[in-house]
Amino acid sequence: MIHDENVKYRFATETLMLKNTKNKNNVVFGIFKEYRHDENRIPLTPSAVKKLVDDGNVVLVQKGAGNAAGFNDTSFSEAGALITDSKEEILNSDVLLKIFPPEKEEIEMMKNNAVLLSSLCLHQTQKSYLQHLSSKRITAISYELIQGKETHFPLLYAMSEIVGQLVVLIAASYLCDSKWGCSTLTGAIAGLPPIDVVVIGSGTVALNVCRVALGLGCRVSVFDTSTDRLRKLSNTLNNNIFTYMYDQDVLAKLLTDTEILVCAKHTSDFRSPLLVKESMVQQMKDGSVLVDVSIDQGGCCETSIMTTHS
Repeated sequence: MIHDENVKYRFATETLMLKNTKNKNNVVFGIFKEYRHDENRIPLTPSAVKKLVDDGNVVLVQKGAGNAAGFNDTSFSEAGALITDSKEEILNSDVLLKIFPPEKEEIEMMKNNAVLLSSLCLHQTQKSYLQHLSSKRITAISYELIQGKETHFPLLYAMSEIVGQLVVLIAASYLCDSKWGCSTLTGAIAGLPPIDVVVIGSGTVALNVCRVALGLGCRVSVFDTSTDRLRKLSNTLNNNIFTYMYDQDVLAKLLTDTEILVCAKHTSDFRSPLLVKESMVQQMKDGSVLVDVSIDQGGCCETSIMTTHS
């Protein structure tokens, strides 16, 4: 502050350089809106977006991307994301997050050397698609192949837990349907025998199927080709299930009285073994339910085909 006779007070300004605490190498993340039928998931929740923004990154969210998952644009905006209706702007991000793999036309719009995180479904992906990613020098990371130290495939494990719990609830809704099912409730009813649930496989999906089915009072039988896995599953569930080494004749006999059959046998070679023959399905009760969770690897049942949720 300088005193002057003509002006009572005069201020002199001085430029002061302050340390920029914002990350200079901030990354632009783009969250794409899913257009595929029945795909309601979103890669990041608002809380995850906030963590990225707090680290100095920019997060672009396509308008309406989280609506189907229960997250509106306001929740993302309040977390620090920028909402845009421009598909081109999202595709020009440094890192693109998507659930279902982008189309070839969308890949063409992506910047060179970008990073793509998506469910690439490599066992169903054509070679030309991967070559298209390679021509753009895109680093593509498949959710289902990400490996961790403690959990072998952490993202796939989480999805398997969700699927396993939903399977029994979905099957139960069909089972009690008056038109398509046999009008049978899955819950334990005094004076009536429990319904029979047969599970093929003893992995994460099977474990969660068994937990929910047992909680509903069902009688659960599990088939697998590994005694070690069956023993581990039985011990985890306090020996409340019946375990069987896979045998076609034993399985066929058991299925005649089964209300719910869940196929959940996955393999590392991307093709599930065909363990349930068409003749076995024909012998099942009218109105019984078969859910083939292994369909993404071709399915364990001879008659299984890929369908939508609708």
